[in-house]
Amino acid sequence: MASCSRERKDPDECGRARAHSAAIHEKVHVTGPDRGDIDHRHRLAYLRYMIGGIVLAAGLSERMGGSLPKQLLPLASEPMVSVAVRNAEASSLDQIVVVTGHRAVEVAAAVAGGRSSVVENPGFRDGNMTSFRAGFAALPDCDAYVVLLADMPGVSPEIIDHVVDTWNSTEPWAAVSSYRDGRAHPLLLSADAMAQTVRVRGAKGVWRFLDAAPDGQVVDIAFDRQMPPDVNTREDYESLDR
Repeated sequence: MASCSRERKDPDECGRARAHSAAIHEKVHVTGPDRGDIDHRHRLAYLRYMIGGIVLAAGLSERMGGSLPKQLLPLASEPMVSVAVRNAEASSLDQIVVVTGHRAVEVAAAVAGGRSSVVENPGFRDGNMTSFRAGFAALPDCDAYVVLLADMPGVSPEIIDHVVDTWNSTEPWAAVSSYRDGRAHPLLLSADAMAQTVRVRGAKGVWRFLDAAPDGQVVDIAFDRQMPPDVNTREDYESLDR
């Protein structure tokens, strides 16, 4: 279950994350490369935190319309989810899991061949917080999590690495990417914050959870650029540089 790096100073924090992850771990099925030996060597060699990436790719795309969900729409000759996942795989994230749901077999095929694992969320129709829970259960050994969206393919490896660097340098309880035109993903959640987040129910649960956090617990990660496009509608998709 969840492992604490030697630098962690609060054993209770790790214990809470470990216990909650154990409670939901058996509800999901994970496929993909077994990176246990690599992760163990990373810990012994570098004594650093383990940062996991969770790519949410389970949605119904109800606002998009058309025959394909947005995660399977073509972008630069490949499905949009492939672009988002390859960006994550090119970053410094230690482990990556792609959470599928709607059209799960096709989405899994679209991201095959890289270093990501795939977990299918059978409860995806009950909202995206079910995908948070599936992703957390699939990566129980991480000290922090970077949450990414399949419909934000413009989140580059450099953006993700800046989020990872923020954790490695300041270890915030939680953090939100802050662009010139607003706050958006990627999100950064410590293991303790994630263990609390996955208890939330309802629409936009993670944002409600972060907005309700005490002052100072959630920090902004500044990016001096416009927000990467979040593709929710047909108009959003048509506006992309394809």
